[in-house]
Amino acid sequence: MLPKPKVLLWAIMQTIKFLVGRGDLKSNTVSEGYVFHKTLLQSLADEGTVIHNSIESYLRDKIDDGSNAVKRFKEFEKSTQLTFEGAEIVVYDSSDDYNSAGTLDLIVRCYDNPLILDIKTSKAIRLSHKIQSTVYRDMYVKMTGKKEFGSGVLLIPREDDKKIQLHINSTEEEIKYRGIYSLLTKLFKALLIENELELK
Repeated sequence: MLPKPKVLLWAIMQTIKFLVGRGDLKSNTVSEGYVFHKTLLQSLADEGTVIHNSIESYLRDKIDDGSNAVKRFKEFEKSTQLTFEGAEIVVYDSSDDYNSAGTLDLIVRCYDNPLILDIKTSKAIRLSHKIQSTVYRDMYVKMTGKKEFGSGVLLIPREDDKKIQLHINSTEEEIKYRGIYSLLTKLFKALLIENELELK
């Protein structure tokens, strides 16, 4: 639910280019531009999902679809001695600590360290990604009792020439991210009570 202003700005700029490229601003052009805008955002989400699914299929079932994302991931896998342990695991915590649920992307060992990783396909690793991975790790640990796991973000950029990045949250970072998540949760509840959120 956190805003992504750069993604929205990109989509708006592409929409403007679409309208300019049409060379006219008839009444139906504006509605077509709106449809283009929505389609563009959906295609971006779909592209991320395809990359996400390709990596999980490769890890879980050893299916190499020949995509550039899998090619880059195989290089990353070799260089980090990554071993696969699990994927797409539903985690939840109904206590006041989190009162949240989600699906963690990957459980791996990287340099022989057990990690809960969240896969992202954006241009950069963001604060919200780090917070999410920390919360998923905490919920997984609470559900399983496996306290040895760390948390992190695996960035697989959509651009074919960009390298995969791994960010492993430090203990100090995780403490900070838990605090931020606690504040966000309280804010969310307050806004929900005041009917200030449009939930779909």
